Amino acid sequence: MKLIKTISAMAICLLCFAACKKEGTATKPGTPKHANTPTCAYSGKAKYTGVDLGQYITFMDLSSSTTAGKKYFTIKLKYVGVKDSFEVVTPPQSIDSLAAGFPAEITEYPGFGSVNQWTNPQYRLITNGGNSYYQDTIVRNPQSNYYFLYQNYLSGGLKGEWPQSNFDNYREPLGINGQVRMHFRTIFYFNKGICFDANNTENGINTKNISNYFIGAPNIYEWENVDAAIQILSSGIQNNFYFFDFKNWRYFKWEQFNSPILNNSLGTSFSGYESLDTFCKWPDGWGKK
Repeated sequence: MKLIKTISAMAICLLCFAACKKEGTATKPGTPKHANTPTCAYSGKAKYTGVDLGQYITFMDLSSSTTAGKKYFTIKLKYVGVKDSFEVVTPPQSIDSLAAGFPAEITEYPGFGSVNQWTNPQYRLITNGGNSYYQDTIVRNPQSNYYFLYQNYLSGGLKGEWPQSNFDNYREPLGINGQVRMHFRTIFYFNKGICFDANNTENGINTKNISNYFIGAPNIYEWENVDAAIQILSSGIQNNFYFFDFKNWRYFKWEQFNSPILNNSLGTSFSGYESLDTFCKWPDGWGKK
């Protein structure tokens, strides 16, 4: 009788062990938690309707080697506060739903710009009436906004390198009677730690270290890990700037505003890193891999 009880107990233990082992296999370390992690992000709607262009962020996962496997979704800014609030307005779907013919070989980012209007050293990637993508030449007319691309990075030291993001009309407080330096166009190569900068106080277009571009910012940011930067006009003159590090699943935010303490001159608030889990409610299947 004791032998039967002993065998029964051993059988129960073996069954429990097998069940635990099976459960552990499903969640073993190194198994991706999510199918999609963004590789880039851009201002704007996926399908632009003519309103609220600056209130949207579109996240893209271009890592798939096939066009159909490349995904995106879009969020909209609801309100700005101690904690900004966003809502998903375009759920995750294939980039084929934007337009046909997105280049399958692009697996990280298509260049700088906004949704469906990207520029890289080889071409401008835009859509033909929203139906299909095509690769347009970068205009070399001196009157063109893109002429400086030809003059500088297309033939300069960064020839062949792809930019990741840009800011337009970034205002840098100089701390002198409310004066600001207006950066008309800045193109960021975060993975190189440098940027091209066209502003109203320095002649020409300057290549500089990103840490020297953001004067006054605390020395806590790892610029070469930033994957994308987004500029949003949240209300009136206030600008929000979001910097995303998808590999380390974190971000930081800056705010610019007219400060009553500084006689209504421009002030900037710098924040530290936060987990991207707190940025928004990510759609199912999206998150850190």
